[in-house]
Amino acid sequence: MELAAAGAAGPCYGPAAVGNRDCGDPFSIEVPVPDMGKENEYWHTPEECDTEDELLEAGGPAICDFSKGGSDAEVVWLVGDSHAQQWQEAVMQTAQERGWILKYSYRGGCPLVDVPLVSFNGSMLDSGSIEGCGRWSQVVRDAVEADLPDRVFTSTFAVREVIDDGSGAPQTEQYSSAFARIWQRWTDTGIVVYPIVDAPLNGVGRSVDCLSMNGATPRACEVPRTQAVEFEPVGDVVRRLGNERIVPIDLTDYFCDDVSCFSAVGGVAVYYDANHLNRLYVRELTSHIQDMVD
Repeated sequence: MELAAAGAAGPCYGPAAVGNRDCGDPFSIEVPVPDMGKENEYWHTPEECDTEDELLEAGGPAICDFSKGGSDAEVVWLVGDSHAQQWQEAVMQTAQERGWILKYSYRGGCPLVDVPLVSFNGSMLDSGSIEGCGRWSQVVRDAVEADLPDRVFTSTFAVREVIDDGSGAPQTEQYSSAFARIWQRWTDTGIVVYPIVDAPLNGVGRSVDCLSMNGATPRACEVPRTQAVEFEPVGDVVRRLGNERIVPIDLTDYFCDDVSCFSAVGGVAVYYDANHLNRLYVRELTSHIQDMVD
């Protein structure tokens, strides 16, 4: 596979290589730029956006108004922790193309649930952090219900954010129950909810710097799918509720095959850091997200 075929304008660039027989193995294409820089920052926001109040502390939220004054513009929210924020490149690009008014709120390390978060990434939280997370989550849930948007996109780093609803049930069940309660309330008002299934873990089973050292042979960084995808509650909620207004966005097949998960696809680095996505890879997933939204 020549590098040119995997170039930014090529048919085998990024996720476009998945399922394209002309590209060969999409997970073996050399990565010419394996190291991350400013253009890869997942939190990059267009100039049109007002980013002053992402936490809704001043009555927010942050807004990107792409409506050009149109009276029939859809109102859309993107909410969650930094694993919701990492998808904003694709959601904002879609909002721009479709003239949406996009509102968003993120709090890093804090799931949008109605039960306490007690641990993040292996560390127990102090009471102030627990209360702050719970307060933000309540404010966002109330703000969404009051605003009655057309759509809500949300995602959560559930595998490393331990919650405790007092039931003693496994985390998958606790998250499924919490998400079901919140999303059902939203859909009861007519909102369509798009939970984005969290991306596979990066810093498990391989060094976070693996791709930097193996850009020419990215398959050296593959890990078992069962290791990279520990649990994912979105599917449980969808099956439990059978609610047509809850539309899951599952892009796992653009990170993994049936056996393994990868740190590069189509010559593009997938991850920005240990657990966030490369903005340029997310950009290339935009059309796939749009296919699931339409």
